Amino acid sequence: MKRFIWSLMVGAGLGTGIAAWIAPKFIAWYFEPPAQYGISCKAPIEWALHRLLLAQIWGAVIGAACAIVITFLVFRRKNSHPEAVPLD
Repeated sequence: MKRFIWSLMVGAGLGTGIAAWIAPKFIAWYFEPPAQYGISCKAPIEWALHRLLLAQIWGAVIGAACAIVITFLVFRRKNSHPEAVPLD
């Protein structure tokens, strides 16, 4: 259970970190803010931060899922040694 929790936390942390690094560049490149810049920039900033938070949440979920899959694959291989069967 400890491995599961640690791999979940590490994967979520890595996914969030990668999303926090990549998402602002992707948002600036791909999306057009729904509001025009005028006197107040509050609406475009709120929109961009909402997109950034969604990207970080998805990064955490995907990172945690990948870490869990990798953990199960690694520890299943280590524990799947066939036991010696006595020959008659």
